[in-house]
This record gives sequence, C-alpha cells and structure tokens, in this order.
Amino acid sequence: MHRYILVAMILFLLLAQGRAQEEDCTSAGCHQGLINKPVIHPAIEDDCLSCHESNDKQHPDSSGNEFSLISEVPELCYNCHDQKDNLTVVHEPVEAGGCLDCHSPHSSEKSGLLLGEEDESICASCHEMETDKTIHPPYEEQDCIACHDPHHSLRASLLKTERPELCFECHDDKRELLSSDYVHAPFEEECESCHTPHVSKYKNLLIQKSPDLCFNCHDTEDAEVESKHIVHGPLKETSPCLKCHTPHATNNEFILKAETPELCLNCHNSSDPSIFDMEKRLKQAHVIHAPIEDEGCLICHNVHKEEFPFLLTGKFPATSYTESDPENFALCFNCHDSEILNPQNLDTGFIDGKTNLHALHISGEKGRSCTLCHDVHGAQSVHLIPKTVRFGKWDMPMNFKYDEKGGSCAPGCHAPKSYRR
Repeated sequence: MHRYILVAMILFLLLAQGRAQEEDCTSAGCHQGLINKPVIHPAIEDDCLSCHESNDKQHPDSSGNEFSLISEVPELCYNCHDQKDNLTVVHEPVEAGGCLDCHSPHSSEKSGLLLGEEDESICASCHEMETDKTIHPPYEEQDCIACHDPHHSLRASLLKTERPELCFECHDDKRELLSSDYVHAPFEEECESCHTPHVSKYKNLLIQKSPDLCFNCHDTEDAEVESKHIVHGPLKETSPCLKCHTPHATNNEFILKAETPELCLNCHNSSDPSIFDMEKRLKQAHVIHAPIEDEGCLICHNVHKEEFPFLLTGKFPATSYTESDPENFALCFNCHDSEILNPQNLDTGFIDGKTNLHALHISGEKGRSCTLCHDVHGAQSVHLIPKTVRFGKWDMPMNFKYDEKGGSCAPGCHAPKSYRR
C-alpha cells in the first residue's frame, strides 16, 4: 500500500515540475497582456532574459524593481539588430537612442512592432500630416516608409534612394522616357523641381500652376500674353504649355508631343473659322508646299507670339494688295529669289515670251499678294495653284491649266489669258 502512495506522489511532483517548466513570464498568468497583439517580438519567444535580468530579489514576492534591462537602449537593441545610426542623416529619435519612441518591445498591431493603432501612422505622432486638393497616395495612406528610411540614410530627408530612381519605384512607366532623344532637364535631374512629394493645391502635385511653374526656368518673354504681338491661342488657355509640350521626355525636338505638322493639326482641324481647318486643306491638296513637307509649320510660323499676322516669322501681305517692295514679301524671300520682282528677270518660269509675269502681277502701289494666285500650304495643281482663292467673301475661281510650255487661266479678276515660255 505504501508503495502505491509513493509512486503516486512521485508522478504528481514530476507533472507539476513539467507544468512549471512549460510556464514562462507571459503564460503564468502575470504578463499575458504584453503579447496579446498579432506581432510579437521574437526575443520573447526565445526568453525574457534576452533583455531582462534579475536584481536578486524574490519574484514576484518582493517589492521594487525585481528586474532591469541587461543594458541601456539602444545598445540593448543592437545586441540583435544592426546599428541604425551610422549614416549621414539620422532620424532624430534614433540619434537620441529612442527606439521605444516608435517601437513596442513586446507586441504590436503592426509590422515592425510599431506603436499606435493599426490604422494610424506612428509618424503622425511627431510630424504634422498636411492635406490639400491633391495628395500623393503613399502620403495619404501614411505609408511614409515607401519613400523614407525610418532610421538613417545617406540622403537628405531620409530618402531611401536618390531621385528620380526613388520615384521610378512606383512610376515605372516614366523610367523608359529617360532614353528618349529629348529629355526635360528637371525630369532627368530632380522631380521636386516641378512636383511636391506630399500635397499640393494643383493637379499632379505640381508646386505651381502652369505656366507659372514653367517660367521659373523658361523666359516669359516668348509667351507673354499681354503683348502688342499676335499671341498663339493656346497661350491664353489653362495649362498652355502642356497643349504642345510634354513635361518629361519625347523623341521630338523641344519635347513636343508630336512632330509638326501632326501636332499642329490636332487643333487646326476644326470648322471653327477662328481655327483654320488646315488638316482638311492638306488632305485635299495634290501638291504640298515643300517647307511643310520637309520641315513642318515652324519654318514659317512662330509658335508663341509674333509681330506679324498668323504668327508668321517674316513680313507678308496681310491683305490682297501691297506695295511692290521686297521687304513686304520678306517671308517668301527667305527661300525664293526676290529677283522675281525685277521686270528684266526672265528666270522665274512664269513668263510670256520676254514678259516677267510675276513682276507684272506684283507691281506699283497695288501689287498683288501671293495668295491671290497661290495657296501657300497646298493645292490641287502644280505651282500651288488652287481651284479657288479667297477674295473678300468670294471664292474666286482660277480655272488654271498647265502644260510643259506654259499654261492658261480664266480667273474672276481678268479675262482668260495664256502664256508661253
């Protein structure tokens, strides 16, 4: 009988010892609250004594501090974690050794054992979170570490990498633009030249509205709307620069959205009388003025403002008639020989025997403008002679016929005539 009692006592003691060995600081009914959150410090799973040591007082019966940290923070943390205060720029709490300003030593609702509720940013406890019309998504989500290292960095503002590479981590579609033929210098060097990283009152997080932003670098003179000059219509609209230019990069000179004349025809394809329907005119033409085909619209037109009508880069008759002076046709004579105004010159190709018909048409005080016979963009016939020309409100017929030795016309301005070279 005594033997059975002895065996039972031994088994009871062994089981009690096993349960005691299984229990620790967080499971013995005392400190469970320290690990009641989803993310638990791995050191706790190993042993509380990884960080704490006894002060030789009987626990839990003694009063006062029965345990203390085995070393001061942050040295204690660096026993396991890599040192985070040895780069050029150090976050102020880290520099002050305040690991526990941001991290819980035991458990947390958030990864990294960060303090605060799950839907709150620890950064907001020190940094004021701004708001405005446009908010950068990572900033709005308070995902600060998407861009910033929370401990230390080699870069100002604790940025994780240099810009624009940092921006490309999300804006990957912009990375390939750097290989374009023409790259906007701020885009190549510093995104923050034009964009703010957090909030802005302007679209696309711009630091200023366009065109004010553009004028921080570019001369305002070329795009001054309040001017005695003729001003291109888009300059009077909202965000005028972006009507024609891309802000980042392109394969087109002047970082244009497209080559000319395609770019120009994006607007000049309208039935609006204030915007000439050049697209329709060029599609109907069998012969295109060579400068347009070879170099586009900019050979004759300025794109911002100009002192001459239609933004022409040189002087050209604004009406049907003008004095026969080469200066009045300076635009045309950038390419064509002004000797066509000399009655003695027979090299123009438009002669009847020994009569210079160019000089005949453009003579005296009432010389005719080129546009009374030619369409300066494109026409159905050779020499840019159209079916009709605009004369006041009248589409005057030309009835032009061409052959190898000359031609004939029967326009509304004179009787039928022919010429032979």
